[in-house]
Amino acid sequence: MNIFDTKELQKSVILYISLAMLTLLLSSIFTISFAHKQYIEEKEKEYKNKIDVNIQDAINYIIKHYYYRVRSLSETANIRSYILNNDRDGLYKVLYPMFKLMQEENSYLKIMHVHLADGRSFLRVHKPDDYGDNIAQTRAMIRNIHKSHKTTTGYETGRHDSVYRIISPIFDTNGTYIGAIEIGIEPTFLIEAIKNISDSFGVLFIKEDELKIFSSSDENEKFKKLYNQFKPIDFNDHKHYDIDGQDYMTHFIILKNFSDEDSVKIITFQKKDNIFSSFFYTYYLRYLLILSLFFVIVFMVIKQVRKYQESVEDIYNQQVDELTKSKTNLQDLFDTTPDILITINSKTIKNANKAMLEFFGYNTLEDFLSEHNCICDYFEEVYECLEESVHGLKWFEYIKQNNHKVHKVSMTKNGKKYFFDIKSKKLSYDTDNTHLVVFTDITEIELSRERYIFALNATNDGLWDLNLVNNELYLSNNWKKQLGYNPDELESSQEVWKELLHPDDKDKVINNFQSNIKGQTDTYECVYRLKHKDGHWVWILDRGKTLFDHNEIAIRAIGTHTDITKVKQLEKDLKGQKYIFELFMDHIPAYVVIKDIDQEYVYANLLSKHFFDNENHQIEGGENFFDEETINKIKSMDDIAYEKGKCEDILKIPKANIDRYYRVIKFSIKNNESKKRIATIAFDITEDYNNKLELKEQQNIMISQSRQAALGEMISMIAHQWRQPISIISMEASNMLADIEFDNLNNILSKEYANNIMYQTQELSHTIDDFRNFFKPVKIREKVKLENIFFNVMKIIGKSLENNSINVVMEIDNTIELYTYSRELMQVIINLIKNAKDSLVEHNKENPTIKILTKKEKNIITISICDNGSGIDEKNKEKIFEPYFSTKDQKDATGLGLYMSKTIIERHLNGKISANNTEKGICFCIIIPDDLD
Repeated sequence: MNIFDTKELQKSVILYISLAMLTLLLSSIFTISFAHKQYIEEKEKEYKNKIDVNIQDAINYIIKHYYYRVRSLSETANIRSYILNNDRDGLYKVLYPMFKLMQEENSYLKIMHVHLADGRSFLRVHKPDDYGDNIAQTRAMIRNIHKSHKTTTGYETGRHDSVYRIISPIFDTNGTYIGAIEIGIEPTFLIEAIKNISDSFGVLFIKEDELKIFSSSDENEKFKKLYNQFKPIDFNDHKHYDIDGQDYMTHFIILKNFSDEDSVKIITFQKKDNIFSSFFYTYYLRYLLILSLFFVIVFMVIKQVRKYQESVEDIYNQQVDELTKSKTNLQDLFDTTPDILITINSKTIKNANKAMLEFFGYNTLEDFLSEHNCICDYFEEVYECLEESVHGLKWFEYIKQNNHKVHKVSMTKNGKKYFFDIKSKKLSYDTDNTHLVVFTDITEIELSRERYIFALNATNDGLWDLNLVNNELYLSNNWKKQLGYNPDELESSQEVWKELLHPDDKDKVINNFQSNIKGQTDTYECVYRLKHKDGHWVWILDRGKTLFDHNEIAIRAIGTHTDITKVKQLEKDLKGQKYIFELFMDHIPAYVVIKDIDQEYVYANLLSKHFFDNENHQIEGGENFFDEETINKIKSMDDIAYEKGKCEDILKIPKANIDRYYRVIKFSIKNNESKKRIATIAFDITEDYNNKLELKEQQNIMISQSRQAALGEMISMIAHQWRQPISIISMEASNMLADIEFDNLNNILSKEYANNIMYQTQELSHTIDDFRNFFKPVKIREKVKLENIFFNVMKIIGKSLENNSINVVMEIDNTIELYTYSRELMQVIINLIKNAKDSLVEHNKENPTIKILTKKEKNIITISICDNGSGIDEKNKEKIFEPYFSTKDQKDATGLGLYMSKTIIERHLNGKISANNTEKGICFCIIIPDDLD
């Protein structure tokens, strides 16, 4: 019959539909009953497969979880050191908290056991008093791991318990096997998992002739009746048994020992509910409806056949031509692709490209299939690579069910091992469930990865590996450890990584990484911060490289993480110290230079650079600035400093037609290369020098002396301020040395010692800042709160008062503000408090106290500083503000303190100062305006 003959087609359709309807009517009764049985059997089979897979997945998940936990424990450095040192108590203290934590996670965990390479028990964490016995004599798993030195798992009965065991070897730093660590889990955890997954009515645990029943109490009698009729060996998987009129269906699970031999059977029973009772009626109504529809369809088909028959022929011919062309083009593309391509269904390979045939050395697919049933015949057993069967599924079925994962295989050609990435895609046009499978050669990538891992095993660097095809990210244990996480505490994903990035670094890091995967840079390198588990930021040096396929498409990026936090902190500390040093040197009122033995200047502070009018000027003999006599004097002083280590003299140096006088100190120093250099410190003492020659400038001389005396007093105060931090630093260093000596130093103690020392160092630095700010040569009027002035005063002199047990009572009005020379007012207050302290210490007063009061009336501020010392003799009361007058020993005083205080208050601050004896001591009163303007 011609397929485009409309009349014949119409007759055929009517005939076939009539026959079909008749056949359908005759077979309806038989079909309904048969379909009922068949449907139930299919549903049972489908349910059985689902339960089996879920149970096996649950068991594998739990065992795999503890497999990696035990391996992680075996690689812990502390365990290794305790075994080598035979420190059982120390090892118990380390492992017992971990054991209890793991028991909280899983109450069926019963055993944690460390044994030695000679087969003896070293520590039973669950029974710490039971050790020393030779367990290798009675346990095959122990003998096996001592021989293979590889992690092993399986069910085994030991001296005390029958449990599922996971044992991992322990090696020393040289790779020598020194023992193993194992955990044991009661099989009950599997039974509970099975009951939760399958909602089992009852569970039987069978080991040889031993029988345990896990079911509710009211069902035990039913199982006893069952076992009165049958033995455990008579049971079959997925069979039905009748107990008191109730139908039960069984499931079998078998536990293996380490040799992959059957060791234990677990049988579960489930009630078979009658859920198919309404099936017959539903199908009966369905077929009646189908018959009715058939009558309607027959009419519609006959009517439409004529209408579409003509167009069908044209469309058919067009489609045939298009399909022929597409098939030709597809085959050409199929054969020119360098990747191995095959089309495969559940039974066999349907097609293969030239790359596949050339790789295996065949001319045609028929030749290949005549010798091999499957391409999997070439799959090799390699870690992380697929084999012919995976988790009970054929490799192809496993890929289809886990298409979201990355799959690899290893195959050998001409003695060389190749690695391939596998992708599978169902062909939508094929009704035979055909898939296109692509094997992409990633051999070079895998070799690079192996080299990376080998290199990183010798370092503490972390490894990351990003698959740019499916965006899967791998983060090594060291990577997570750098941020304080255990391997199972941090998810390996780009989202988590981005959340850990410091907000200020995020754009920079992402832009650098994007540039590399776009091929704009050869390698990727970036320094940024990631958030630690405890909240602080860790500085990371991130380096990596992107890998591209033959089409220049980025498929993978691999890199390493290096923790450079300590380096960054050191850089910060060095920059801070350098800044403080340069700030100090640039503000010190002295000329400081350093030159080498060839008279080349290697350092000059800011004041010295200004002196030579050229920051880059280097002196050769000094002809440009000094006369011959001065040059000879400088050279002579250099020679003395080289020879004796130090030289000091006063030089007269003419500058701008004016003779300037400098107190010059030269001394030799050595650098790290033991090369001598000469350091020069010069103080411009022209004013002081001339004042000594001219009596009329006596006041300036006294001011200079007063400043020098104040500097000495400040140095004494600095010593007081520094004594306690230095003592604490010394104590912490001694404690650290003691812990090192007794091998008690660990990361936590080291961090605590370092933090304490850093804190005390900061206190020393703050002290320098306080005194430097006080001595800054800046004389400006400023608006300031009076309480802030006293706060800064106590930062300078407070420690000295505290060390002498002097109580300070301050009643400061925190609302008082004034516009004045704050540093000069500080100088006066410090001098008065210092005098009060000296008087209290000298007379050894009980409960020595200094009381400070402030008040403001209109625009006038009054400051009272009183003590309970001995007061002042009335005959000396009028002399205390005169220059060079002092009631102290001459060696301890200059007699300029109160004189300078009076000068500052009256001449600079437009105020008054007075002193009056009280019943308890003496009280100084300062009266100044709140605004100098």
